[in-house]
Amino acid sequence: MAAIQPQTIADSLFRRIEDARYMKKFTPMFINRLLSDIEKLKLILPDLAWSMEGSVYALANQESKAIFACQKSIELNHSASNIYNLGFTYEIFNQFELALDCYRQAFQIARNGDIKILRTLEGRLMNFFAYDDLTPIKTELDKCKIKHNIDIITKLNKVFGSGRLMLDFGLEVNRLINQHIVSRFIIGTEFREIDERLHIVNLVQYVDDADLEKIVECNANLSDLFAEFAEKNHLDLDCLYLYCEAYK
Repeated sequence: MAAIQPQTIADSLFRRIEDARYMKKFTPMFINRLLSDIEKLKLILPDLAWSMEGSVYALANQESKAIFACQKSIELNHSASNIYNLGFTYEIFNQFELALDCYRQAFQIARNGDIKILRTLEGRLMNFFAYDDLTPIKTELDKCKIKHNIDIITKLNKVFGSGRLMLDFGLEVNRLINQHIVSRFIIGTEFREIDERLHIVNLVQYVDDADLEKIVECNANLSDLFAEFAEKNHLDLDCLYLYCEAYK
C-alpha cells in the first residue's frame, strides 16, 4: 500500500478546519483531535502545521495560543501565506492595525507574481477601504491581466477625498460589525451597483433566530455610523450602502 502523501494529509486537515468554521460550538474532544493530527503533520510540513494550529486555536477563541502558533510558522518559513495567516488571526481577535501591518508585509513578498496571495489580500483590504494599500496591489494585478474589484475603491476615494479617511471609516465599520457578528461567520463580501448606488454586502452565515437578530441590530448601528461619520467629516455618503445579509 502506498504511503499517504504529506500534502494529502494537509489538505484533509484544511478541509476539516474549514468545515468547522461555521460551527457555533466546539467540544474539547473535537479541538484535541485536530491538534493531535496537526502534531503529526509537524514532522513533515512543520511551518504549515503551525499555521494550521493557529487557525484551530483561533476557532477555539484562544488568542495567545493562536498568535503564538502563527508566529512560529513565520519563524520556520517567512512566507507571504504564513504572514497573511497571522494577519487574519489578528483580525479575528479585532487587532485590526496589527492585521493591516501583516497584510502589508505579505504584499511585499507576494508582489512579484504570487497571484493567489494578491487576490486574497485584495479581499481583506477591500473590507477596510484601504485605498492606499490596494493601489499597489491593483498595479500588480493589472500587470498580470488579472480581474479585480479595486476600481470600486478607486471610485470611492473620490467621495472620501483621502486614503487615510477611507481607512479610518473601514476600521470603524469593522469594529462595529465585530461587536455583533463573529468574523468567521462572514462568508464573503459582494459589491453590487444598484440605481447608481454601491451596495457592499457582507454575507453572514446564520444558524438560528438569535443570529438574525444580531444581523438586524448590526445593520441599524451601521446606519447610525454612516450618518455620524458623514456629518463629522462633511461627507456625502448617499452613493454608498453597506450592510450585512443573512446567508444559509
